[in-house]
Amino acid sequence: MDPAFEGQAQVFHNDRLLGTVRVTIGQPAEDSDRPWEGQIIGSDYLMWGMNHKKVELALPSGARVHCVVLASGKLRGLPESP
Repeated sequence: MDPAFEGQAQVFHNDRLLGTVRVTIGQPAEDSDRPWEGQIIGSDYLMWGMNHKKVELALPSGARVHCVVLASGKLRGLPESP
């Protein structure tokens, strides 16, 4: 996955499409064990009940990444499954 992305991403939870949101994805802080960090732009994640859930993002490039949605729409990237 490209470590820097801003744009639309489809959001899936348990293989169910929840919708499309605008996200930013970037490098984590140097002391972080996360592969990436991001942010949902806007508050749609609350409407879909994504707060504190593990979701999958499908990016336009075809990449699919997993993360947990935190309060205020922050995204904590999860390591890729083996």
